Amino acid sequence: MVDDAHGLNSRLVRATNTSSFNVGNTLGPALGAVLLTTGHDYTAPAFVGAALALVALAMGLASRAADRRESASESPRVAL
Repeated sequence: MVDDAHGLNSRLVRATNTSSFNVGNTLGPALGAVLLTTGHDYTAPAFVGAALALVALAMGLASRAADRRESASESPRVAL
């Protein structure tokens, strides 16, 4: 998906992609630390990590579906 972007938008797409990884890498430990400081056991951060992975997967699948819908509407269908 990132490789399909061209020109100035390519820079924005790549920066957003990197930023989303950074947010995920920061959010996981922060939420895990919150759980540990509130008295949960040491398995709680693993569940937070799994939940964040599922959210990322759902967002990726939704983005892929949106890209497919967009590309299908842009390309005209030719009857043979």
